[in-house]
Amino acid sequence: EAGIVSAARGLFTEYGFSRIKMEDIASALGISKKTLYVHFSDKNELFERALLSILEDWKKGYAGLNSEAGGCGEKFRRLNDFVLTCYAMISRPLAADMKRFAPRAFREINAWRERIIFTDISALLEQAVKQGLFERDFDRKLVLVLYHEFALNVITPQFLARYPYTPAQARETLNRIFFGRLLTPKGSRVLGHSV
Repeated sequence: EAGIVSAARGLFTEYGFSRIKMEDIASALGISKKTLYVHFSDKNELFERALLSILEDWKKGYAGLNSEAGGCGEKFRRLNDFVLTCYAMISRPLAADMKRFAPRAFREINAWRERIIFTDISALLEQAVKQGLFERDFDRKLVLVLYHEFALNVITPQFLARYPYTPAQARETLNRIFFGRLLTPKGSRVLGHSV
């Protein structure tokens, strides 16, 4: 089943739910459509499992990320890069397909992404303020809401395909827009290369 989920995941993330048929997945695996139906009752079930496998990979990557050593600034940079990479994997059409055809996976993925930003990045931002890396006088919630919305709607495969910018350039610019202007002189020395 893991091989089927993996193949379906690649096809669904590249082409979306509607453009992929069970025959396409079976063909990619070199198996019959009948064999797919032995493991999955329908395309919706397979789509949801593929999406939940993405979330599980993100959670594993995140757990590894949290276990790495480093100060507040380094953790902030790593977490920020990880979040933006995860956001960039979900295109707008895929998100619309998720909402319509795999609502449970859609809710779980969105809840996880929001928790990372509004809990974990928020906590690191607060820690950075206390360490004097960021200015104190700004609306942290508003910055995080704008960051989240910008990441959802701009750091997408469609955006990256439409313009001549690499994901790294988009992430770097997003960091400078949302966090770079908030740095203190100390923060510029410590985080200047990462934000």
